[in-house]
Amino acid sequence: MKEIYTIILLFFFFYHNSQSVTVYDKVTYKPIPFASIQYNKNGFYVDENGTFRLNDIPSEIDSLLINHVRYKSKKIALNDIEKNIYLQPKINNLNEVLINDRYQTKTLKPLSSFIISHSSWPLSKKSEICSCLYPKNKYKETLIKQATISIKKNKTGLFKDDYQAVVRLNVYLGDSLTKGNHIFSSPIKKFYNENIDLKFNVKEQKIFFDKAGVSFCLEFLGFSKNGKILNRKAIIRPELHKKLSEAFKAKTFLKFKFKNTLTFKSVIKLINKNRLKNNPYKRRNLSIGLQLKLAK
Repeated sequence: MKEIYTIILLFFFFYHNSQSVTVYDKVTYKPIPFASIQYNKNGFYVDENGTFRLNDIPSEIDSLLINHVRYKSKKIALNDIEKNIYLQPKINNLNEVLINDRYQTKTLKPLSSFIISHSSWPLSKKSEICSCLYPKNKYKETLIKQATISIKKNKTGLFKDDYQAVVRLNVYLGDSLTKGNHIFSSPIKKFYNENIDLKFNVKEQKIFFDKAGVSFCLEFLGFSKNGKILNRKAIIRPELHKKLSEAFKAKTFLKFKFKNTLTFKSVIKLINKNRLKNNPYKRRNLSIGLQLKLAK
């Protein structure tokens, strides 16, 4: 009898730990792809169907924080997790604005420089490279229709031919990147290992080029295969440049997804840290282009 009881306990233990859990939108009841599951200073992403398994979580963890920038975060004890988890969407109280119907479109292509060293940044998975753009006078309060970020082909051998990189664009007002300043997150984009310009359509979001700056953050989730993020080292190469833009000033920094604090690292400071003190670079910024709507 004791052996039967033990077998039953083991069955329920292994069943619970192999259980598949799906994260849903509480309003639409649709799965939320690539939400983040955070514990301590680590974590992972659910797959494109919003699903993860409890055995992906270390045994010493007693609670999880489920995050997605479009939804309210939810902390839940591991023992209380059920098959379905529901997140409440955030409500964006966007003020109604009147758009001048007399306008012209101004396209600013991603800046590119012929530079031998540090022409791109090795962006690791679970991190973001952000560029806060501060508009010059002519471009203040113009409507941003599209953002383009240039990616260079990865030559390290980590990016296999059958892998796809998984990214999304997060946009914030200013450079503090707090949840209260979050404006928009794009749908997921996937791409193979090649030189590519990633185009993000933001015209429906009514994002204006505020004088406080607008931060464009490319979040790299990792490499995927068959719809699942792979648990292995992953790097992509967003392009950097050293030019000055006619339309904005910029500063570029790194943000780490599963850190508990909003600690940012300046890209130019990281690069110059390993260079001779008497020969530092003046600038290295993310190669980003914008399509703006200017009043005539």
